Amino acid sequence: MSTPSLSELSSTDKAFYAALKLHVYSTIHDSLLSTLLGGTAITINESVKLEVGRFTARKTNNLFVPENGHRAEASAEFYGFTSHKVREKLMSHEERGVLELTGKGLRDAFTYKWKPPVKHWEICSFLKFKRATEKDLSMNHELHRVYGSLGFEPFRFADFVRVYGDAHSEEYASSRWGKRKFEAIRDSYAYQSFLKGRLDKLVEHKLVVEPQPSVFTLNQAIGDEINHFGLFLNEVAYHPSRQMCDVCKLDRLCRAGSTQLLIVALNKTTPQPLEQERT
Repeated sequence: MSTPSLSELSSTDKAFYAALKLHVYSTIHDSLLSTLLGGTAITINESVKLEVGRFTARKTNNLFVPENGHRAEASAEFYGFTSHKVREKLMSHEERGVLELTGKGLRDAFTYKWKPPVKHWEICSFLKFKRATEKDLSMNHELHRVYGSLGFEPFRFADFVRVYGDAHSEEYASSRWGKRKFEAIRDSYAYQSFLKGRLDKLVEHKLVVEPQPSVFTLNQAIGDEINHFGLFLNEVAYHPSRQMCDVCKLDRLCRAGSTQLLIVALNKTTPQPLEQERT
C-alpha cells in the first residue's frame, strides 16, 4: 500500500509523516537489523511488529512537543505544537490510511499502528542519511526544508527564519485564531531563539557551514544524504547501485537474503524465523 495523497499534504503534514516514518525505520534498524548483524536469530511475530510501528500519545508527544522535555531533539518544523495538535495530526493521518487506531482511551490509551509497508530501498536511503545525522535524525527536517527553499545558496539567519515563517504561516493560516496565534509566535523572542538553536545545531554537526561570519550554506559534502532523505520522504523507488551497497554495513545481510526476509516478515502476519548467514 502506498501512502494516500502524500503529494497533497501541507509541508508541515509531510514533515509530521516523515517524523513518524523516521521513528519506524529507526526502530527497525536499532532493534532488528542490528540484532541480525550481530549474528542473532530473530522471529517476527505480531508482538514485534506492533512494537516497531506502535505510537502511543505519550511517545508521539515526545517526538513533537518541545515542552515535554525533549526540546533539544524537537525539529523547528513542529515549533508551537501542543499535545492537542499532535492528537489532531494523528487522527488526520489515520483518516488518510497512514495509521490504524488500535486502542482508545484511559488504560487502553490512544494507540496507533503504522500501516505503510516497509521497503528495501527506503532502508537503503535511511542508512545513507543516518550516517550524517545519527546524533539527531530530526535534523533531516531542517536540511530538507532549507534545501527545498534555498538549495546550496548562501543564506543568513533572517532567511532561515523567513523559510520557517512561511511554513508555519501555512500551518496556522486555516483559521483566524491560528493566524493570530502565529503572529504572536513569530514576533516572540522564544521563536527566534529556538530557530537560532536549531541552526546552531546544524553548524555544530557540520551539516551547515559558515564560510563568512553570519553567512551560512548547506554543506555540499552531504548533498547525496539530503537527496536520499527526499527519496525516503516522497517514497521514490529506485535500485541501489553496487557502489552504494559496497559501503553499506547491511551488504552481507542483503547478499544472504536476510534483509529481504525481514522486510517480507514485517509486511506479513505469519511469524517467520530469521537467521544470520553461516560463514
